[in-house]
Amino acid sequence: MPELTALRSAPASVHRVLVLGGGAPPARLLDLARCSTPRNASLELFTLDSAAADVGGPEALLQADPQAPPPSVRTVLRALHDTKADALVLGYPNDARGRREFTDIVERATAAAPVDVIVCIDRHDRPWRRVLVPYLHDLLDSRALGVARRIARTGDADVTVLHVVEPLATDETDIQLRAGIGRCALKVVTAGDPIAAAAAEARLGYDLIVLGASERRTRGRYFTMRQRRLLLTTDATLVIVHPGRHAG
Repeated sequence: MPELTALRSAPASVHRVLVLGGGAPPARLLDLARCSTPRNASLELFTLDSAAADVGGPEALLQADPQAPPPSVRTVLRALHDTKADALVLGYPNDARGRREFTDIVERATAAAPVDVIVCIDRHDRPWRRVLVPYLHDLLDSRALGVARRIARTGDADVTVLHVVEPLATDETDIQLRAGIGRCALKVVTAGDPIAAAAAEARLGYDLIVLGASERRTRGRYFTMRQRRLLLTTDATLVIVHPGRHAG
C-alpha cells in the first residue's frame, strides 16, 4: 500500500488525523486538520501518498498536487485502521473522474469506522474571514459547530452560527447554543424554510460555510439539496463534516 508517514508526533493525549492531498490546497487541508482537534488534545498528522512515492515530512504534503485523484477506497480504509485515525480530511476532487471514488470513500469511512470525515469544497483563494454555520435541530450538526468554534479561536475569522426558528414555534435551542458556541456570534431568524434562510444569509458575503452532513444523500451522489442550494447561492468554500458511527 502507499507509504504512511507521520508528519508530527504527539504524546499521550492525541487526536490522529489522516489528510489526503488533492481536491483543495494542502495548506487549507492542514488548517482543517488542526480545527478538527479537540482543545485539550495534541495533533498527530498522517499523509497518504496515493502514488506510492516517498513522503519525507510536512513540506511534502504542502507540495502535493491539488488536482490529484483520491486513492482507492480499500487503501484509505486500511490507512485509517493502521493509523487509528480519529478524523479524515480531504478535498472534493476537481477532476470528475475521481468523484465516484471520493463519494465511496466518504460513505464507507463514516460507516465502517468511528472517524469524522471533513470535506473541503474549495472555491476561491480568499482568507476565511467571514464564516457561516447553518445550524439545524440535529445533534450531528454539533460536529460542524466544533470545527467552527476552533476556527473562531484563531482570532482571524468572524464566525456566525445561524439558527432558524419556525414561526410560532417554542424553541429553547438558542439558549443551549449561546452556552456552547464559544467566540462565535449567534444569529436567530424566523423562517419556515431553513434551507432558504441559510441561502439568504449566505448571499451576504461569506468566505466559508461549515455544515453538518445530517441529510441523507442519493446513493452515488455526494451533495444534498441543502448543500447544492448553498453552492448555487454563493461562491463561498464549503466544509462538510460527516460524523462517524460514534456520533450520538
